[in-house]
This record gives sequence, structure tokens and C-alpha cells, in this order.
Amino acid sequence: MQRILVVEDSPEDQLIAAEALGFGYRIVNATSVDEAAKLLSTEEFDLVLLDLTLPNREGYELIARAHADPKTAEIPMICVTGRTSVMDKVAAFSLGADDYVVKPYNLIELKARIEARLKKAKRRSERDALIVEGPIQISRDTHQVLISGETGRRELDLTPIEFKLLVHLVKSPGRVYTREQLLIAGRGSDSVVFERAVDVHVCSLRKKLGAEAALIAAVPGVGYKFTTGKRATRAATV
Repeated sequence: MQRILVVEDSPEDQLIAAEALGFGYRIVNATSVDEAAKLLSTEEFDLVLLDLTLPNREGYELIARAHADPKTAEIPMICVTGRTSVMDKVAAFSLGADDYVVKPYNLIELKARIEARLKKAKRRSERDALIVEGPIQISRDTHQVLISGETGRRELDLTPIEFKLLVHLVKSPGRVYTREQLLIAGRGSDSVVFERAVDVHVCSLRKKLGAEAALIAAVPGVGYKFTTGKRATRAATV
């Protein structure tokens, strides 16, 4: 059953959202940005319905925080709010909102928008389930990593953090990620770990890559990137 996080401080509006969704969904309610952020960091959700006017912090902050964390960046977020100005809409979309619905809304229309976003997210998830880049093939469903090299094809035995780091790097070949970005990708935004811990995980990952260790290149003073170019060279940990 798909899980939807409804971030709304009004009990009445929570009930209206539940009525719009009807049966077939598992609804979890949060009444503040902090509560919603904690739920997103500890539980799995398929979509977020978000009011922008909330106690203490505005909903915009949740959009920004969710999209800054690789673990939650792909979750569709629909703003459901009484704010009608163009600037409010532009701000929401610029931060990463997927849709914007103004209260009061038609229940049938809201459900249609939700279903459309869920279908789109499912197609994207299915497309990203298998990642093939250069000699590496990653199955996100089975957590299997295969690599082709001079000695043939073999499977890598990676830790959960190494797997997450590799997926994050391979998804965007050539893009340089800072240690902080990789730390969030591997452990989540709430983890309290020194950034240099990333070097330890990357070093271990390179050892397991063996002759293909140069696929993960160090960028001095910044972080790491994944490269499949012919000029890729084995780079020492910064």
C-alpha cells in the first residue's frame, strides 16, 4: 500500500485530504516541518501533501530539506495551500515542488493529481532500478553490483554504505560530489559523522573495484567523481 505523508496543522484539512484520497493509501499526518522532516528521515513515503503555512517554520523549508537529501529528493511533493500569489507558486516550484493546489480544492481533482504524480514516480523508479554505466551494472532492487574487467565479470560484495555511495556516483558520471554530499547519500542528513569518514568508505570501495579502482577519481580539495573515460587514472585519496 502506498504511503502518503500529509503535512497539515489543521485537523479539518487533514480529514479533507483523507477524504480526497479515499481508500487504498496509508496516510501519516504531521503538523509541523520538524515533525515531517523526522518522519521522512526514518520512514518510507511515496508522496507528500504539504501546507505552506505551518507553526514555527514554513512548508518551503521542508521542500528544500527534502530535495537536499538524496534519500528523499525523488519523493513527489504537492503543495496544498491557501496561498494564491504567483510569487508563492514560483517559490515552491523553484525549491522543487512537483505540483501546487490552492484551497479550497475539488476532491476529485486533487486525487487525480496525486495519482498522476504517483504513476510518474513509479515509472521513474522502474527506469532507475537498473543502472548501467561503463563496466558497472547495478540492480537497486537486489543490491547486486556486477563489474566487467580484464579478468571477466564478477560481483562486488559491498556494505550498505558503499552501495549507496557507488549508486550516487554512478548515476551522474563526471559530476563532482563533495564529501558532505556523499556523506548524506550514504548515511542520511541526520547522521553526525566526520566528513573524512567518506574517505574510509571510498578507499574500501576502490579496493573492492580492484583493477577498476580508477573509476572513482578523487578531486583534490573537493571530493570524488565517477568516470569511465579512457584517461581515468588511479587517484590517491585526498
